[in-house]
Amino acid sequence: MLSFASQIRIACDSAKNSTARVSGLEAPRFADDETTFAQLQARIKSTLAWLETVPFDAFDWHEASDITFSISRDKTRTLSSEDYLKYHALSNFIFHFVTVYGLLRHAEVNIGKVDYLIGSGN
Repeated sequence: MLSFASQIRIACDSAKNSTARVSGLEAPRFADDETTFAQLQARIKSTLAWLETVPFDAFDWHEASDITFSISRDKTRTLSSEDYLKYHALSNFIFHFVTVYGLLRHAEVNIGKVDYLIGSGN
């Protein structure tokens, strides 16, 4: 299993890169050098801040376009934008997000289902 920090990096990259691919925008690049919890929290905040700058209309007309993305070091796959979001990007993000949640729970961090659910207000 990849490290806790790697799981956070991949979840953040999945969110920003999939958004960029489907919207036609360029995602920011991060150094991937976080070593502390505070640095990882800053990466999450930076990712969320960039996502908030993406205008809704950036996605207009892109749903019919194809997205080619890497699935391993030497393989790519091409899907429509809609299928890419439904069957790759969302699944990849959720996988790494849930892994982070599980690692935190395993480390006995006091979080629960309400903390996991998006839009819970916590």
